[in-house]
Amino acid sequence: MNLERYIGNENEFPLEHRVLNIVLVFSFLFAVLATVSNYLLDLGIIITLIPESVGILILILYYSSLNKKKYLIPVSCYIFMLMLIVLPASWIYNGGLLGCTPFYVLIFSTVITVLLRGFSRTTTIGCLIMITSALIIIEYKNPSLIVGYKSEFDRYADISFGLLLTLISNTGLFTVITTHSVNEHKRANLYLAEIEKQKIDSLNEQFIRVFNISPTLMAICREKDLVYVTANDAWFDCLGFERTEVIGHSEKELNTLVVAENRINIDELALGKPEEYQVRTKQGEIRDWLVSKAQLQFDGEECILLASIDRTLSKHLEKEISRLDRLNLVGEIAASIGHEIRNPLTTVRGFLQLFQRRNKYLLDKENIDLMIAELDRANSIITEFLSLAKDRKISLKFHCLNKIIAELYQLIYATSVSEGIEIFLEQKSIPDVFVDDNEIRQLILNLTQNAREAMIEGGKIIISTCLINENVVLAIKDTGKGIPPEILEKLGTPFLTTKENGTGLGLAVCYRIAERNNAKIEVETDATGTTFSVKFNIMMVNSLST
Repeated sequence: MNLERYIGNENEFPLEHRVLNIVLVFSFLFAVLATVSNYLLDLGIIITLIPESVGILILILYYSSLNKKKYLIPVSCYIFMLMLIVLPASWIYNGGLLGCTPFYVLIFSTVITVLLRGFSRTTTIGCLIMITSALIIIEYKNPSLIVGYKSEFDRYADISFGLLLTLISNTGLFTVITTHSVNEHKRANLYLAEIEKQKIDSLNEQFIRVFNISPTLMAICREKDLVYVTANDAWFDCLGFERTEVIGHSEKELNTLVVAENRINIDELALGKPEEYQVRTKQGEIRDWLVSKAQLQFDGEECILLASIDRTLSKHLEKEISRLDRLNLVGEIAASIGHEIRNPLTTVRGFLQLFQRRNKYLLDKENIDLMIAELDRANSIITEFLSLAKDRKISLKFHCLNKIIAELYQLIYATSVSEGIEIFLEQKSIPDVFVDDNEIRQLILNLTQNAREAMIEGGKIIISTCLINENVVLAIKDTGKGIPPEILEKLGTPFLTTKENGTGLGLAVCYRIAERNNAKIEVETDATGTTFSVKFNIMMVNSLST
């Protein structure tokens, strides 16, 4: 049975309006039932006509409420009719206080409480109390006004009927209100749950969006086994893995974290406390990361978020700045005291050459030659020392690296062949570079000398030039045993050397020359040899030359 057809649906009628329709339907049925029962009990024509007339009025109000969707007029008329027509008539003709009318008063009060709100309800209940009190007083003062029952059976039947009607009516109204409240509560909970779900979905969507576009390297792992659930694009780009190679695999399988002896495992890392780790890329490159950890729930699982910053470049820049600071310091010292040292040395050497020509010093000739040789060595060190000066004047012009190498080849070849070292040239077509040719000559000679000294018994030196990504590259490769890691980190530091007779200024001078000629030196080394690459940026060269 479709009740909405008789009381209205929830979308068109609020609760009070639907309850009004229910009350009108039940009141109409009660009026019909009362009319029939009064007729059967032969209570008189007046008592029979009263519920019949009330039924007709209720039917009119019901039509206005359901079809015309009016509320205020039907409810006002209905309550007015109950209090001023039905209640007095029932009181007089149904035995007064000792009849069934008190039960009807209870029904009326319940209906008023449900249909009205606020001041209207309070006022109407007050009026009901006043009318009921007045009827009680009138009955007490004039008992003859109350029409009694014809028989004791009629009285008990009417009272029983009123009691049952009160129980049914109040229970029905209470059930309707309770059911509606429960449904509204469920609907509100569903609505709140849906809103909460939408908020969570929105937050998750925003998190995923920020997670994916963030430049910070981020990955999410399951807490129990460190299996990767997801990672952002920056993380994949840095490590060089494809998404399918990572998702669903554990950190132990990927083996990206390089845990040193003094480092803790990632699962032991304290929440929110950054820790430095070395990370191995897919290509085997070791990078320095600053990693912090946070707990979160992802797809219903307890996970950890690993947020990392790649500090490889910044560490390299810190080392480079430190090295340049040392170079600048040495350069300032060289500029200030280099000439002051060289002048007295030149004087001493001149006097030693004068003593060589005198016969009385012939017995000391060997010692004088040794002294002059050491002075020349000291002078060469000072010459290198002065090359570190930052403000040294140079003449930048366009030169061909291949031509400079060709002019130095015979000198390099002659000094290398005597030591059993082979020299190979691999020159490609390259554009001219904007440099000081004398400084580049010194750079090449210093690097080839270091390459020779890196090989104990024979070997090969390959001098090559090429063009890579708008960089003219001069590379000098040897087949020595490579540079130890502890030396590689400090490469270019003045006075750092592993040679017995080395000054530790050769590479420092090379780095200073590269800086003055707008070039950059990169080093690649392993057990099979070392390659020094000097890169000259063409775009920078063009901007400087103009």
